[in-house]
Amino acid sequence: MNIFEYISNLGDYYMFLVTLCYLLSIMVGIFIAIVSLISDGSFKHLGDFWCKKEGKKRQWKKKDGQLVENDKRLFYYLFLYKPKYKEKFPYSSVFISVFNDAWSLFKHLYLICLFIIVYIALVLPQFPPIFAFILIKSLLGITLLSYQISIRKIKKEND
Repeated sequence: MNIFEYISNLGDYYMFLVTLCYLLSIMVGIFIAIVSLISDGSFKHLGDFWCKKEGKKRQWKKKDGQLVENDKRLFYYLFLYKPKYKEKFPYSSVFISVFNDAWSLFKHLYLICLFIIVYIALVLPQFPPIFAFILIKSLLGITLLSYQISIRKIKKEND
């Protein structure tokens, strides 16, 4: 393999990473828009899963309508963590809370996409610093643009 083939392959690799970053930033904007609209209560008509307050009710054990205080450290947290209230089932307030409601799910999805973008742009490919700065700035712009478009489109469909 000569130097020109190597540079061509490296360029394809960088182009793939940049394209992936742009696609993920569009997804981040959409996910943030959904999280924002769920917080406003725009999706309540779709069911309990889309209501943020209902998801919080699924995490904790209740007795007579009141949250039950937790008085001991739990074995499944290796006795290191003590939740303030008793959980409905193991890990319902930590790991599995992602699936309690749509707000938590989309919040985790956008954070995962954001971490992947930061990893790709700043850690993985050894981009020159000025290119990484320009990439991050343009990704931020794409994220904000997709957020605004998503908010308008979803609000228009709900009205």
